[in-house]
Amino acid sequence: MVRSRLMSDARFERSALFNDVVRPAKGFYSITARLELPSLSSMLVVCRSRQASDFDRQTAARLQTILPLLGHSLELQHRLQHAEQASARLTDALNRVDTGIIVVDQAARILFANHPAEMLLAAGRGMRLDGHALSTSDYAA
Repeated sequence: MVRSRLMSDARFERSALFNDVVRPAKGFYSITARLELPSLSSMLVVCRSRQASDFDRQTAARLQTILPLLGHSLELQHRLQHAEQASARLTDALNRVDTGIIVVDQAARILFANHPAEMLLAAGRGMRLDGHALSTSDYAA
């Protein structure tokens, strides 16, 4: 929505939106879009100074066309942030285990090794790193 279509300039200058968001951004004219996503709610406010012209319907329509992409980007960022937090909690938990834990991919490349496993690999008894892949020091091992 284009702000000037909703309220007068004088009323806008007394609003919390103007005083808390638009004015600190050195703006006066603003266009606002609200994004309601499954995992978060957000608002996009684009501002222009008083010296610039107000936003027109064409600019509002252009903003409307990019909102789905912006929404997908925000949703993806939110999901990645949660995944990173979960990964950090799992890593912390696995590092507290006294037993060595090594996770490898199909090519035996190490994806994760907790602290006890890293110490075992550094000692070179039985298992070792061959480049980035896990291998044994001999056939019996």
